[in-house]
Amino acid sequence: MRWILILLGLLIVAAIAAAVWALAAGVVEITMDEARDTVIIVYGLLGIVFFLIAIVAALAIFFAVRMLTGLARDAYEEQARPLVDDVRGTVQSVRGSVEFVSDQAISPMIKIIAVARGVRRGMEALAGVARRGRRPGS
Repeated sequence: MRWILILLGLLIVAAIAAAVWALAAGVVEITMDEARDTVIIVYGLLGIVFFLIAIVAALAIFFAVRMLTGLARDAYEEQARPLVDDVRGTVQSVRGSVEFVSDQAISPMIKIIAVARGVRRGMEALAGVARRGRRPGS
């Protein structure tokens, strides 16, 4: 394929060189109108060729991106998915452990501290009432 493109490029260069030589040597007499028409035709043909090349390149890019997307999806399913599932399981285990510790250790401690504070406040209130009930100097 590469050699065909190189050969095609060399043929185009040779044709252009032959046309320039023929014009310079006076072998072919050409008017400005004919030169203009020739340039328009060549420009149009090259535009069509480059347009076709652009379509082929766009299709190649499209299929390459589609293939890479499929490969990325497969890699996620094969490698990352089990890892994500393991992490999810670990998080659920940690959540269960935290709930257990909270239910079994922290909640009773909070209740004990609340009762102790309540008793202390009650004692302070009783001590305050007893102090107020005593008269100074008695």
